[in-house]
Amino acid sequence: MKRQIALHLTGILMLAVLGCAKPKVWVPPRIDLHQYGTLGLIEFGSPSGYGPMATRQFVANLHAAQAGVPVLELGTLAQVLASVEHATLDPDAVRAIGERYRVDVVSVGDLDIEQPRPNFSIRSFTEANASAEILGTLDTRFLDAHSGATIWSDQARGKRTVARLNVAAGRIPDFSAVDPEGEHAQLVGWLVGHVTGDFRGRWARP
Repeated sequence: MKRQIALHLTGILMLAVLGCAKPKVWVPPRIDLHQYGTLGLIEFGSPSGYGPMATRQFVANLHAAQAGVPVLELGTLAQVLASVEHATLDPDAVRAIGERYRVDVVSVGDLDIEQPRPNFSIRSFTEANASAEILGTLDTRFLDAHSGATIWSDQARGKRTVARLNVAAGRIPDFSAVDPEGEHAQLVGWLVGHVTGDFRGRWARP
C-alpha cells in the first residue's frame, strides 16, 4: 500500500513539474553572417606558427554554425597587402581588397600562443607546488570592405596546464605532464570556438 501511494505521489509530482516547465525556444545567433555577403578571409597571423590551423578551424566553425556562408580564403596578410600595393591594413587597403577580390567583408585575426610559463606556490614550510601553463590569445575582426570600418570583433583568452609538480615532506614528489603540442592544438580549438560563439544559435528557456 505504501509503495502504491509513493508511486502515485511521484507521478503527480512529475506531471506537475512537466506542466510548469516552459518549452525551450530557439535563440538565433547574435550575428547573421548571411547579411554580409561574401567574406574574404585573411589567414590569421601567428608568431607561433598556428595561424593556418586556427584559420581552418575558424572556417569550419563558421560553416558549422551557418551553412552556406560564402568564404573566399585570400592568403596571408603580407600576400594580400602586396596584391593591392599597400603596406598596412588601413581603410584604403581594406577597400582595395574588397574591389580586387570582390568581397563584402574582410576578416582578420591574430593568434598568440606563449611558451610554457612556470608558476610556483608555497603552501607551507613542508609543501610546495609548481606548474607550467601555456597561454593563448585570439583577436578577430570583420572589416566592411566598402568603408574599412570594423563591424564585428571579439577576443578570447585561455590557458592549458602542461605540467604539474607537488612536493611535500615525507611523500614522494608527484609529477605529471602532457604533450605540449596536443595542448596547443586544444587551446587553439577552444579559442576559435569562443570567438565564433556569436555565430551560433541555441535552444534556451524563455
